Amino acid sequence: MFSSAALAGGLAYFGSHNGKVYAVDAATGAPAWTFQTEASQKNASSVLDADGSLRQEAFAPVFGDFEDMYLDFQRFVSVGGILSSPAVDHGVLYVGSLDGKLYALK
Repeated sequence: MFSSAALAGGLAYFGSHNGKVYAVDAATGAPAWTFQTEASQKNASSVLDADGSLRQEAFAPVFGDFEDMYLDFQRFVSVGGILSSPAVDHGVLYVGSLDGKLYALK
């Protein structure tokens, strides 16, 4: 799952559920850089694979019904997913994360 994209300076910026922000060349689609939220760095061994993708085992049902949904939501939030749309102003990229932080990237 990806957030909406922002375009600036020939780059497209978007965030993902895995706690990463991606910058790609808008014309070619070639990756320019990535940024990883603090929460996704801290929880990488528990809910993320080495490549940053979600570990399906970490989201396996544990209890049932509402409790299970609550646990999955808590795990998802702990990854620091980027669900908000990035915004660019004066060369600074702003993006909010589910880890409760607003990141300003230059």
